[in-house]
Amino acid sequence: MKNLLQKAEVKVQEEIKRVGFIDDSDNTDRFLDNLSRELAKEEVLKGNEGIEFYYEKEGEIEELQEELLQEIKAKIMSKYNRFSTVYESGHYKGCYYEIDKEFTNWDEFNDHFGIGE
Repeated sequence: MKNLLQKAEVKVQEEIKRVGFIDDSDNTDRFLDNLSRELAKEEVLKGNEGIEFYYEKEGEIEELQEELLQEIKAKIMSKYNRFSTVYESGHYKGCYYEIDKEFTNWDEFNDHFGIGE
């Protein structure tokens, strides 16, 4: 797990440097979910590209992905600032970011990071 978390931390830092934040909102292609899935597949499959082997190991990949995602959020993402909202509809919108700034609303967050331009 330690090795996987080290790889994850490098990827998270690269993404935050590239984009400025990590989007963790509902209805998005969640970076952390995809990262944990890819690292779990890499670890369990260890280069074996056979589709039969993949299906045989799919449950193991999913278990490792869930465990890794929890560890990433607890041990890596806890170092970052977070801005989030849950709407009345239950829709969650949230991001992790590194800069030392508090945001009061999503328009302010979007303006700062140039989203929607």
